[in-house]
Amino acid sequence: MSCRGRTIKRRLCLIIAVALLLLSCGCGVSPEVGAQSPEPAVRIDVPEITTAPLSTPVPVETLGSPNLAPLPDGYELPAFYTRLEVGAAEVFAFLDAEGELQYRAYAEYPVYHNDRLYETVGGLYPVCVESGQVALVEPAIATDPSLERAGQCEAQSTDALRLKKAYTKEDAEGLVSYEGGYLIYGAFSGKAPAFYPATADGGMIAGALPIEDDIIVPEYFPKDEPLEDGEYLLVVYLNTQSVVAYLSREGEWTEARRMICSSGRPGDDTPSGVHRITVIYEYKQLGMSEESYCYGQYASRIVGHYLFHSTPIWFEAGRDVAKARTMVKLSEFEKLGEPASDGCIRLTVADAKWIYDNCGVGTEVRIGLWDGPKADAPPAIIYEEPYVTGDDMGWDPTDPDPANPYHDVYGVVDG
Repeated sequence: MSCRGRTIKRRLCLIIAVALLLLSCGCGVSPEVGAQSPEPAVRIDVPEITTAPLSTPVPVETLGSPNLAPLPDGYELPAFYTRLEVGAAEVFAFLDAEGELQYRAYAEYPVYHNDRLYETVGGLYPVCVESGQVALVEPAIATDPSLERAGQCEAQSTDALRLKKAYTKEDAEGLVSYEGGYLIYGAFSGKAPAFYPATADGGMIAGALPIEDDIIVPEYFPKDEPLEDGEYLLVVYLNTQSVVAYLSREGEWTEARRMICSSGRPGDDTPSGVHRITVIYEYKQLGMSEESYCYGQYASRIVGHYLFHSTPIWFEAGRDVAKARTMVKLSEFEKLGEPASDGCIRLTVADAKWIYDNCGVGTEVRIGLWDGPKADAPPAIIYEEPYVTGDDMGWDPTDPDPANPYHDVYGVVDG
């Protein structure tokens, strides 16, 4: 076959192949009536491609512990807060609706994002104040000052009270005026009455703290004229567990020192009456029987076997005075302010030494079931070495001995 014939044959084959392909696909050719329709082609749905913005992962947030911090400038506080300085801390106090004393202080805590400091957040937190120290109440949860509710006392009659000359009773019940303003004598439910700052119409300034000044003349007050200036008179107020030393000046008795004490327990009553100090001891064995033996510092005999003296020292101290100072019975020291003795008048070392140094033999002592001026509580025991030296044993915080480790904490208490 010639080349031309072969070319024509190839073209004819190609045309036939294309025609068969078109028939198989059903494209461009109508099927004859009655002919079997080919199977439909399989359709594949291709999903539509969409794009989404990239998301930033949320940081892991952690909070640090709050710590006391200075109050920021411009921070608004409720008007009924009373600002106090406790050591280096700034504290805000008020009486709540139940008459309970509340303390607040500003504190800040750090906020971390992925362990990196993000911001510092501050607020007011409840705190406790003890022995000149301020600490956050646990768990530390900030308060909302706008939700604080200040308390107001209920006025009480002052008819039975004898007030000092600087104070004048007004017509409104419980209202007292003085050079600096007004006070209201009132009480909260279940609490002893006290004097609170007030307005001229007799209303307590809500949330205000009670006045600490002595306004009421004690139930018993020496009215007799002293024989000479410079003499002391000791009065033991059993109802308020306090001892007051009065000093004669220009023919009148004036308060010179106020001391917290522990008198006899019920059944071991301290003898009331008028007595005089008969002998003094720098260090004295105490107790009437072997099982009650102990020691005391700076003892002054009042009458019979009843004395002024420091809180008891463990008998094991023996006659070693230096050792004895480190062996005070701490549980008995912490009872000062309540009846706890066998009849003697227990005092802090500083107060017992003051009587020993200033009120010698012959000083008059008057003891009675009277309400008198209340004395401040002694410094708190620190329950760790070197302040504590054994089980229920350690230093009296007021002891003036130069070796007393409390001097670095409270300073030397005037003895």
